[in-house]
Order: sequence, then structure tokens, then C-alpha cells
Amino acid sequence: MSEVINPACRLCGSTTELCDSHIIPKFVFRWKKETSGTKFLRFGENMDKRVQDGAKEKLLCQTCEQLFSKWEKDFSEKYFSHAVDGNPPVPTYTDWFCKFAASVVWRAGIWCREFRGSEKYTSEQLEILDNGLAVWKKFLLDEIGNPGTCELHWIPIGDLAQVASPNYPPNWTRFTRRAVEIDIVFTSDLDFASVYVKMGPIAVFGHLNKSKVKWEGTRIAVSHGRFVINKCIPSNVMEYLIFRSDNEMRMLSNVSDKQQALISKTLKQDLDRLSKSDLFKDLENDVSIHGKRAFPEKK
Repeated sequence: MSEVINPACRLCGSTTELCDSHIIPKFVFRWKKETSGTKFLRFGENMDKRVQDGAKEKLLCQTCEQLFSKWEKDFSEKYFSHAVDGNPPVPTYTDWFCKFAASVVWRAGIWCREFRGSEKYTSEQLEILDNGLAVWKKFLLDEIGNPGTCELHWIPIGDLAQVASPNYPPNWTRFTRRAVEIDIVFTSDLDFASVYVKMGPIAVFGHLNKSKVKWEGTRIAVSHGRFVINKCIPSNVMEYLIFRSDNEMRMLSNVSDKQQALISKTLKQDLDRLSKSDLFKDLENDVSIHGKRAFPEKK
């Protein structure tokens, strides 16, 4: 009988047994479930399928999984848990923030490249993506001291809910505060390329090449920095976020009648939970601005 060879850990190359690694950390989905009107999640193009957790793949060995878990714990306790409650985070961070951000965009890039199908990308785009992934991998393994031109940036996107107006998408509050998603962004001229990961009220961008657009106050320092809230977001990035919000509304409108009925039934079973949920509060804000437009319309 031939020996079964385990696939290698994508980070260190070890061929020991791989873990079911979360692409976006588990604590993000735990928060999203706990603060929703139901105990289920729906994501992406397949909104008819309800799930209990985010995407997982056989990606990391136990040693690398534990390495990432350490940075996730720091981020969850020192920033995320405060941000989702609308409270200020700890004022400063050390090297854990840059390592955490690198681990998230690296995982997301690997997931899009290897598990979601790379056929939608051109050979040029894949070359740019592979270069960025290789840089972040070396940074995570301490083979290089910083990610160089593959900078890591963060935006406290939940704060953008405050700029909601009739000119913004009708789900803007819910999107900025609650959406969880992954994308790889390329402009047509390839002047800008980035892995984008949104985890509720925070978005992380991992640049795949040197950005020609000015990002002010968003770059994550390698060794230490401050959680400065005032950010200068490039106009094309703001346009992209509005596009993502519109895209989420479009996907919600594609939920089948059968699943809509199931959602309504589940919500009615625990109206007290719904009324006290963060989702309901954010929906109320969208309704106060957009009225009926805040609800998805069937196409």
C-alpha cells in the first residue's frame, strides 16, 4: 500500500497533519452570530445557504495555527471587542497588529488563489498576487523585517456609518458595521492591487504593489503605533466600499422566497432577541434614512 502524503502547510511547508484553518478568524463569526437576529449566517453569492461558521480550509499545521492564534487573541481583546461595542480601543499597539493584518490578508489571498478558483484573474494579476503572498509569507516567518511595498493598511470602517445619508446605499449602516467579506482588488491599469478583508467594523487592505494613491493615517506600523481614528481614505477606495455595499444589497435581494419565509419564521420565534440585537439597531438607522428602500427588493 502506498504511503499517504499530507499536503504541506502553506506557511512553513511542514507535512504534518493540517488544521481546519479559518480564513477570517473565528471570533469574527462568533460576534456576528451573537449580535444577529438569528443564530445563523449567510454569505456571498449563495445567500440561500445558512451556515454556522466562516470558511475553513486545510491550510496550516498546528504550530502555525497557534502562531496565528496568538496575534488573533491580541487583536480580539485589544481592538475588536471594543470596536464592535462602539468603545475606543487601547491607545497603542505593538508588532502583533501588523502580524495579525499580514496573517489575515495572506490567508485571504491563498484562499482566493487556491480554493476559490484563479481562472477569473489574468496572468499579470496572478503574478502580482503571488509576489505579495510571498512577501507576506516571509514577513510572517520573520525572514524579512517588514513587508516593504506590500504595505498593510486598516480603516475603522464602522465609523463611516456616521456619514450615512440618502446618497449612500440603503444598507450602508449594516454594511459598514457588520459585513464580513474578502476580495482581491485590481484596477484596470494595475496601478492599484490589494487584498481586502472586512471584519465587521474594520477593514484591512494588503497592498500588492506600491500604491500611487495617497493613504494618510492608515498604514499599520511594523513595530508599534497608535490607533489614530482620523483617516484620509482615497476617493477611489470610498467608491469601492460603496460598490461593495451595493453588491451586498444585490445579493440579499436574490434570497429565494423559501429562504425569506424561513428567515421570517426564525425571527418571529425570538422577537425579544431580534429587538435587542445590534443588527436591529443598525437596520433601524438605515430605515430612518432610506425608509422602505432599506429592505431588499426581489428582482
